[in-house]
Amino acid sequence: AFRESVLSGLGLGLFPTDTDNKLDDLGEVRIREMDAGRISLQVVSHNTAAPVSSVDVHRRSNDQLYEARRSWHAAPKEMMPHYEGDYDATTANVLATYGWGWHSDTGLQVIRFFTSGFFDRFPRLKIIIGHMGEMVPFMHDRILHFESHFGQHKHGWTTVWNENIWITTSDMFTLPTLIYALRNTKKDRILYSVDYPYETNLDGKKFMEDVQKSGLLTQEELEMVAYSHSRFSENLRTGT
Repeated sequence: AFRESVLSGLGLGLFPTDTDNKLDDLGEVRIREMDAGRISLQVVSHNTAAPVSSVDVHRRSNDQLYEARRSWHAAPKEMMPHYEGDYDATTANVLATYGWGWHSDTGLQVIRFFTSGFFDRFPRLKIIIGHMGEMVPFMHDRILHFESHFGQHKHGWTTVWNENIWITTSDMFTLPTLIYALRNTKKDRILYSVDYPYETNLDGKKFMEDVQKSGLLTQEELEMVAYSHSRFSENLRTGT
């Protein structure tokens, strides 16, 4: 009854039938598949795929889990403020903007461009994404994994990433973020940028020095990234 009453709240019906059924299962199938994968401990929580998942849905889901397996611990009610966000307005603003939200929102918009067929209609379109790709390089392989779910496109995700998109180093001056970007981003698609005045030019200079010392890029590749904006501007001018 709970499933039917909050179907939209749980986000059920979005997935293949087999997956949907497993979301509901708290017994034989789940245990059998845990055994097959040699999983000894599994955290069970409700699915939050719906656009809106209220505190009330969380509470009722926890109650359902408690009734299904009394030996499992539902989240105590005193934890509910943390689901809503038990922090001050300054923290909320940072999370919504430069601390997280700006980056995830921008990355999602780029994926929406792709899934909408935008690059099929405008195959010569060039887009620069800041902040080492706004989380997209980290999600690159997952996008590929689910690409068939996004409909048919003349220009696939790999083509779009390699030919239509550049990323910048702006305000992401750590080697781990660069290392991950290099796993799926061509080196000539990485543009040096600082994000001044939010970051200092000296921080950007130190980052490039760290990259040089790390050996992640050859001297030629390092110079290519360092002076990449002039090359990009030339591509815009010539239309290549």
